[in-house]
Amino acid sequence: MSLQPQDRKALAVLAATAVAVVALIAGLTTVLVKTVHHDDLPQVSVAADGHGLRADPVFWCDLKLTECKPFDPRPLPEIPITPVGFPVATGSTLTLSVPEEVSAGPWSLVAQYSTPKGLQAVQWIHHSGTTFTQLLPSTPDRVLMGVEITPLSAVLEDTTPEGFESGQGSLLPRAMYSIKTAPGGYTVPNETELPGIRGESSES
Repeated sequence: MSLQPQDRKALAVLAATAVAVVALIAGLTTVLVKTVHHDDLPQVSVAADGHGLRADPVFWCDLKLTECKPFDPRPLPEIPITPVGFPVATGSTLTLSVPEEVSAGPWSLVAQYSTPKGLQAVQWIHHSGTTFTQLLPSTPDRVLMGVEITPLSAVLEDTTPEGFESGQGSLLPRAMYSIKTAPGGYTVPNETELPGIRGESSES
């Protein structure tokens, strides 16, 4: 799969703002490619309450976005996906660990929470080689609904003609992991979409 300009623009939206993953709450994500197991692709590990799971990427590309797996001829926004399910009980903490293939470069983590005031996405941008594991608590007033991990490529979005040296624009994702962590049977009390925020640094 090679990315077309319209596909890259769709991916850039996901890298540029935490608010872009609000649809994850309902499992209605309709961007990117479907989840297909590939033994040779890096996996993200999640664990909580003594249970664990290794999640395959929704897609995985090289740094220059010239080759991607899995292949699908349809435009990315037209291919629905279902996030990997890993329920995390309220009061528990999700331990998320990324492999070296992800942590070796900059990567973004977006966590979505259900709060009494509404749904809020929190985004962390981790620098190369600094963060391998992150803890995400789920509490009664801040229920963890899902996470998306996006390693970044070496390609800037098409709307930045000045290039990387300009210090502007967003690096496009080279991969995507999508995991739904809502507790079993949980009902969202307030579906108001709150502004996305940046998470505090927790590099480890």
